[in-house]
Amino acid sequence: MHIQRLFIHPVKSLHPAEVTSVRVTNAGIEHDRSFALIKYTENTPEDVSTHLTIKTTSQLCLFRQALDANLSTLIITFTRHGKSIETINIPLNPSAEDLGPTTFAIDIFGSRAIGFDMGPEIASFFSRHLEQPARLIYIGTNGCRAIPAPSLIPQRSSRFPWLFKDEAHEQQIRFADAAPLLITTTASEEDARARLPEGHHKEDIILRFRPNVHIDVSDQPGFQPYEEDTWKKVNISSKADAKEVDLDIVFRTVRCQSLNVDFETGGLVPNERQLYKLLAKDRRVNPAFPMKPCFGVYAFAAPSGTVLSVGDKIEVIALQS
Repeated sequence: MHIQRLFIHPVKSLHPAEVTSVRVTNAGIEHDRSFALIKYTENTPEDVSTHLTIKTTSQLCLFRQALDANLSTLIITFTRHGKSIETINIPLNPSAEDLGPTTFAIDIFGSRAIGFDMGPEIASFFSRHLEQPARLIYIGTNGCRAIPAPSLIPQRSSRFPWLFKDEAHEQQIRFADAAPLLITTTASEEDARARLPEGHHKEDIILRFRPNVHIDVSDQPGFQPYEEDTWKKVNISSKADAKEVDLDIVFRTVRCQSLNVDFETGGLVPNERQLYKLLAKDRRVNPAFPMKPCFGVYAFAAPSGTVLSVGDKIEVIALQS
C-alpha cells in the first residue's frame, strides 16, 4: 500500500488543493483548515459567529484552492462550470499587518476557536461571489482548539501499560471537524463510485469526501472496501525524511449531506447520484451516530514535523480490538 493522493484544505469547506507532499504538525497537516468563512453580522467579538460550511452553502466548492511553490501564498479562484471567473491571493501565514483588529469566535461540534479577521478586501471577494456578507478568519500560527466530544475519541495506548493508564492525544486541531487527519482508501472509493448510475463511474468522487490522505490498496489481494474501519495503528515510511510516521486511527468518519454537492455547478447532483443516500443503505456503522453513513477514518499522526509524500509506503501494524 502507498499514498496515492494528498489534499490540503486551507480554507474550510472550499475545493481542496491537491499536493505531492505535506508536513505533519501537532494540529494536523500544515496549513490544513487554518482559515474559515463566517456569516458577517454586527456581532461583538464575544458573540459566537456562524461559520459557513459546504453542507449549507454548497457554492463554497466553486472556490478552487492552490498553493504557490514557496508555500507562502494561497491562490483562490472562483469558478463556474470549471471556468475561472476571479482570483485572489492570500498569505498562507498572515503577519500582524495582514490581520484586522477584530476577532470572531466560532463553534464547531461543541469546540470553540478564535479567528482573526483577514480584512475588507478579502471579505469583499467572498461576499460578492457568495451573494451574502462574509468574512474570512484565520486561526493564527499557534492557534488551535480542543478535540470536540473527547468521550468519542479513544485515548491512545500507553507506551508503558504496566505503569500508566492509556494516554490522551496531545494534538489539537484548527478548523477541522473532529480530528487532525482524515484517511480514505481506493477500495472504498471504488465501492462508492460503483453505486452511481452507469456513465458516472469515472467521476472523481473522492473530492466530495475531503480527505487528507488517500491510500492506494490495489497491491493488496483481497482487500475489501471499508477494511480501513478495522485499522488501529498504521505506519507510513516517509521517503522525504527517512523517518516513520505513526497513525492512530480513532473514529469512523460520519458523513453529512455535503456528499451531494456538485463540484462543477455549486448546486446538488441529481437524486440518483447523491452519495449520502447511496451510502446510507449499508454504511451506518458508527454506533455513536447510528443514522449517518460513514466513509473514511479519523486519525492522529506523529511525530510532528515529518513530511508525507505521494508514494510513501504504508503498513497496517495493529487492528481495532
